[in-house]
Amino acid sequence: MMREPWTLKNSLNSEEVIKMETHTVLFVDDEPNILNSLRRLLRKEPYESIFAQSAQEALNILDTRDVQVIVTDLNMPEMDGLTLLTRVQQKYPDVIRLVLSGLGDQESILEAVNRGDIYRYIIKPCTDMDLKVIIKQSIEKYKEQMRLRLLANLIENASYVMIFIIKPDGRIVECNALARTTFRYEGDEMRLQNMRALFRCEAYGGWDTLSTLVKRDSHWRGELSAIDKNGVEFPVDMVVNRSEKQRTDIEENLICFVRDVTKEKEIEYMKSEFISLASHEMRTPLTSIKNSIDIILNKKVGEINNAQEKFLSMADRNIERLTIMTNMLLDLSQLEEGSIDLNRFEMNLKDCIDNVCKKFQSRVSEKSITLEANIDANICLVRADEARIGEVLTHLVDNSIKFTNPNGNVTISACQRKEESRKTYKNIKDDIEVSVSDTGIGIPRKHIEYIFDKFYQVESSLSRQDRSCWGLGLAKCKVIVHAHGGKIWCESTEGKGSTFRFTLPQSEEET
Repeated sequence: MMREPWTLKNSLNSEEVIKMETHTVLFVDDEPNILNSLRRLLRKEPYESIFAQSAQEALNILDTRDVQVIVTDLNMPEMDGLTLLTRVQQKYPDVIRLVLSGLGDQESILEAVNRGDIYRYIIKPCTDMDLKVIIKQSIEKYKEQMRLRLLANLIENASYVMIFIIKPDGRIVECNALARTTFRYEGDEMRLQNMRALFRCEAYGGWDTLSTLVKRDSHWRGELSAIDKNGVEFPVDMVVNRSEKQRTDIEENLICFVRDVTKEKEIEYMKSEFISLASHEMRTPLTSIKNSIDIILNKKVGEINNAQEKFLSMADRNIERLTIMTNMLLDLSQLEEGSIDLNRFEMNLKDCIDNVCKKFQSRVSEKSITLEANIDANICLVRADEARIGEVLTHLVDNSIKFTNPNGNVTISACQRKEESRKTYKNIKDDIEVSVSDTGIGIPRKHIEYIFDKFYQVESSLSRQDRSCWGLGLAKCKVIVHAHGGKIWCESTEGKGSTFRFTLPQSEEET
């Protein structure tokens, strides 16, 4: 006989499951006929109703039972409802408190509100439906109260990310313990600060620009420099969100997640240093080995047989691959360090794009791919290193052709930068946006964030035969574009194609 798969529901009997999902409402009244009436009225409601004939009995029940809502009369002997609610508030502050009473004068209502901190005041007589609705609302309020408390605890105790609740103008409403500790502020000191003072946002147009972007797009992410109480700066990764359901015409709080990436930057620096040193040290022995093999292959030291020539040729090809990778790593490291000066002059972007297209004419013909350029007639000169920009375009077009199936299209475009990207990325007046689009296999969304990292390759690209770039090409493109003061990013839909965009400053002669 096949056993039924284990589930939480199977591990508990039905009564226990119901009990877990049931909330308890305590009714307090010194008149038995009222309690009996309530008992009959609420017997089929989806919560448990329990009853007490005195305030003291109610307190005894609260000591032994888990109660979410209490509904009490005001006028009772020995201990009145106001005193009961005050004690409940002090000892069980999470319990939602309601009054059901025939005392309808304004003074009694105000006193009950002020002393008991009650949720609702229900005046007798009320309809059965009204009572049921109010109790249901009270239970929902309790559940929401618990959700907010759980969320507050999670936020406060988050140990890996700083969390800020902020106003759109940058005022800090609340933050968690990690944020206070990291920025070296105590208690409520952080609430007196502003995001403008804690983070340098100038590269993105200032805090007001970021706030506007979040208001429009519901989300923003970027790297900033943070400044603690002592004036010490450190790098952070920031994500700012607002609820997509929030109204955009009123001031709503934003939630900001901030992660200190100092250690990550240090590790990245050490990795770059190691790569630079290793590639530099590898270049000389590789050159020596290659020269030795070339001498043997050219039979300058004697005859070799066919088998020897076959294996030496294989070694020569692999040394060539290693040499290319080593040179690329060294070039990439030097660009990152800024030890290579860019030869920035006015260059004709159209000519550069045309030259890149010519490089790939035979390849696109073999693969039956259409390669075309779409350049704004008003764009001619940009201020850049023509050789380096040619490298970027060559790599992007090469990738597009590689991952586009036969009969597909690859398009290189250049135009004045669009207003949306000008707001999103670094503000440069009248800069140019260049893009390479294809109708290829596309990139899964989860990979887009990492494709510009060194040695990162998408799984689908690993199935391709050509692996000559080792995941360094896009990393080098990013460094070159950033060195020009631009930005590079990718937009892609899996199965439909990708578009890589980057920006360049327009020549002063054109502005």
